[in-house]
Amino acid sequence: MNRLYLNAFSVVSPLGDTLQDNLRQSLAGSQDGLQKIKDIVPGQEFYFGKVADACLAPVPQGYPDTRCNRLLLKCLNNLRKELAALKTRYSAERIAVILGSANTSIDEAQSGINKFLASGKYTGQFSLDMLEIGSPSGFVSAVLGSRGPAYTISTACTSSAKVFSAASRLFELGVCDAAVVGGVDELSRYASSGFCALEALSAGRCNPLSVNRDGINIGEAAALIILERQKNGAAPFLAGLGETSDAHHATAPRADGKYALAAMTTALQESGVELKDIGFIALHGTGTKLNDAMEARAVYALAKDQTPCLSFKSMIGHTLGAAGSVELVLGALALAARQLPPHIWDGQRDAELEPIQLASGGGLNANYMLSNAFAFGGSNSSIIIGRE
Repeated sequence: MNRLYLNAFSVVSPLGDTLQDNLRQSLAGSQDGLQKIKDIVPGQEFYFGKVADACLAPVPQGYPDTRCNRLLLKCLNNLRKELAALKTRYSAERIAVILGSANTSIDEAQSGINKFLASGKYTGQFSLDMLEIGSPSGFVSAVLGSRGPAYTISTACTSSAKVFSAASRLFELGVCDAAVVGGVDELSRYASSGFCALEALSAGRCNPLSVNRDGINIGEAAALIILERQKNGAAPFLAGLGETSDAHHATAPRADGKYALAAMTTALQESGVELKDIGFIALHGTGTKLNDAMEARAVYALAKDQTPCLSFKSMIGHTLGAAGSVELVLGALALAARQLPPHIWDGQRDAELEPIQLASGGGLNANYMLSNAFAFGGSNSSIIIGRE
C-alpha cells in the first residue's frame, strides 16, 4: 500500500477533550469517565462513557445542534490550525472527508418527531439530516469548506476503522490529495435499549477478558485524523490494513475467530513487519462472553502470549461506530509516548479463554501497534500503524 501519514489528529472521549488528557488518563487506566446514569435505558441505570458537557460548544447556526455535531465540532476546533494549513496546500476539491458512525442523532430526531405527534407541529429541533447516515461527514465537510468526496461508513462497530482503507483507495485512485477521516457516536437511548434487549449491557463497569465479564458499557466519542502522503514531523503512518467479512450471524461473532485472525494476518502481511515488532494489540475487547472468547482465540493463534494486549473500552466504554478511530488515536498517542497503557480488569482470568498476555502498563520499546475492530454481521478490521 502507498504510505499515508496521520499528520494530525484530535479526539474527544470520556477521558478528556485534548490529546494530552486522553494520553494521561489512558496511561493511568482511569475509569472516571464511566458514570452511572439513569434512564438512558428507560427505567434503568447503567454505566456509560460520557463526554463532559462543559467541553462541548453549541453548533454554528444553520446546522443541527446535535450532540454528534458538537463532538465533531470540538475535534474540528482542536485542529483549527492544521485544517487551515491543509486548505492552503490543496484545493477544496482535493480534500476528502470519510467518517464512520452507527447512530446519527436518532434520539434528537425522535424527540422532534414525538413533539410533532403530540402537538401537530415541529416545536423542537428536527431535520432530516438527523436521520441520514451521511450527516456527520456532511457537517465536517461543510464546516471545513472542502468539496471533495464526503461520505459516512456505517458497518456498526467497524465503521470508523474502515475509513482508513476507504481513504487509502481514494488516494490510490488519484481522487484526493488529503483526507479527513474519523468517527463519531453519541449516547443514544435507541442503541442502548437495543443492547439491553440483547442482555449485552454490563451491570457494573465492563470487565474485558475476565471470568466475571458480563457485557459492555456504551460510550460516546469522536476522533478526526488528517491523512496525507507527505509526512509532517514525527507523524505515524498506516503500515497495514486487513478487512474480512465472515457473515456468520447478525449479532454473534463466529466462535472460531477464523476471519478475525485473517484480518490481523492480512494487516501484518501488508505491513511487512514481523510480529515481534508489534508493541501491543488494542483489542476490540468488549467484555461480552462471545466477543472476548472469539478474540482471545484469534489473537492467541496469531501471537500466543508474546504480545501485550489491552482494551480501551474499560476506560471509555464501547463507542460503537466511533470506536475504530478513537481507539486507534489512543494507541497512536501511547506509541508516540513510548508508554503502554494498562488493561483494566479485575485480574480474574477465565480458564476457558486462551491465555493471551494482558498489558500491565510501563515503558514501550516498539515502533508498531495493531488495533482491532469487530462488528455485528461479521465485519472485521485490523490496522497497524508505525513510527519511523
